[in-house]
Amino acid sequence: MRHGGQRQRVVAVGWLLAVLWTSGAHGAAKIQVQPLRAQIEARAGERFAFAISIRNDAATEPVQLGVTPVDVVQDGDSREHYLPVGETAYSCGAWVEVPAEPLSIGPGESQTIQVKGRVPTGAKGSYHAALMLRALQVAPKDGPPRIVMAVAYAFPLSILVAGTGEASIAISQLDLQLDPDAAPGQRLGLLRLGLRNHGNLAATVRGRIFLRAVTTNETALQLPYGLPSGRKVLPATEVLDTLAWPGLPAAGQYILEARIAYGTPERQALASRRLDVGADGRITVSGELDSRAQQAVLRLEPTRLQIERRSNDTTAVRQVVLRNQGTVPCRVELRLTAYAETPEGEPLEVPQPAEEQPRLRPGTHNLAAGASAAVTVELPAVPGADATREQYWLLQARGYPTSGRGNVLCTGEALVVAANRRAVQPARPALQQVAVTVGRQLTLLRLLVANDGGTALPVAGSLQVMQADQPGSARRVPLTTQPALTILAGGQRWLEVAVPQALERRAWQCTLTLDLGGGRSSESTFEVQPPTANGGAAP
Repeated sequence: MRHGGQRQRVVAVGWLLAVLWTSGAHGAAKIQVQPLRAQIEARAGERFAFAISIRNDAATEPVQLGVTPVDVVQDGDSREHYLPVGETAYSCGAWVEVPAEPLSIGPGESQTIQVKGRVPTGAKGSYHAALMLRALQVAPKDGPPRIVMAVAYAFPLSILVAGTGEASIAISQLDLQLDPDAAPGQRLGLLRLGLRNHGNLAATVRGRIFLRAVTTNETALQLPYGLPSGRKVLPATEVLDTLAWPGLPAAGQYILEARIAYGTPERQALASRRLDVGADGRITVSGELDSRAQQAVLRLEPTRLQIERRSNDTTAVRQVVLRNQGTVPCRVELRLTAYAETPEGEPLEVPQPAEEQPRLRPGTHNLAAGASAAVTVELPAVPGADATREQYWLLQARGYPTSGRGNVLCTGEALVVAANRRAVQPARPALQQVAVTVGRQLTLLRLLVANDGGTALPVAGSLQVMQADQPGSARRVPLTTQPALTILAGGQRWLEVAVPQALERRAWQCTLTLDLGGGRSSESTFEVQPPTANGGAAP
């Protein structure tokens, strides 16, 4: 059963360079690799295996393909580099077995590389490497054998040893300075944030940096970090990021504070510094970096609380469990706010009348290490409320030291969803906008999808791409998002789809299919035109 039927026309502009393409006087080497990476979970002592498909898209020239394992290391500026196997502490390059001889792939042909190996006994945590695929394009068979082109692609490989390992993130640097390249009169800053993973498990981190006034403790500015998908930090690695700080506050004394979350259950790394902002915009950093390992860990269960609103004349009541899974006690303050999301996935607080605001009983707790408490959520009756759509609130728990207010030690969150299930309407996706970036080997489509229905829509489905008037060229790309995305009722989100194919001379006819559950789906069709020779829009 299919719903919807939209058609749009989109013109592609710009260029996105891909590492799988190179060209020269003798033509061009085009290599397609599927999948783009391998993530394996296995127990210590177990064998593993996977396959890599390589396609030679060159028109006339064969390719000789060699495979070499290498180590992966992140430098201080977060760039990845490749070293001989055995140079890093958490490398799995020596575990893998690859073909010793190069593979010969003819033009338009594909071959499969079988990769296998064994996780050593005693391995713990996550291990990382890359398979360097080097494709040498040789001259045509009727000429003397000579290399005319080379393509190199680093295939990422991660192996997680099941049931072992722990990430431990600490903030090693936190600094804010005036941007020396800012235009005269502009008050722009540069934030330097360093993170060190002391554990043996890779961590995906995300968080926020706050600038709070010393006198009032109010937040003057804040900056997201690693949102929405997160920033990866390898084991035993330190990364350093420079972020543009959009504007500086008025002269005064401030506390610069970073809160970085990672792991499941969620843990936090915290750090703060004192700043003095002068009338001329100059910033003076005073005091040592106050960095604390996370000791209090708050968790709300369930993380998605469903509340049934059967009518408008009753108060809906549900309970959620608050746990301190850390090693020190903390004082917890709870806050419940109406919730929405921006198209980029940023949380958005929605103003709400006081009579419609849910209540929490009790709103504060003192929790010992390992203790838990029950929290009651009450939704008041709202006469005339829209019964056809879900309503959302964000329940936030903030942990503070038991003696005095101090800095936030940890946070926990849960999404509260309330609806009259007998009256609420199903999800109804609608494609709003398409943005396209074209590369020589890859085309990136950004799709803005709105949910005009009454229930949240988990993102699942596919995008079919077909060259105009050529049904046999159809290619279907699954929608895969990490972490999984959900479009709230009444909200909209940007989805990114990477098509491993260049948009060149012919227009694309595209069909976006979204799964609605229960065997239902929604389809939206649109057309993408190739860019003109100067990179502008085609007529």
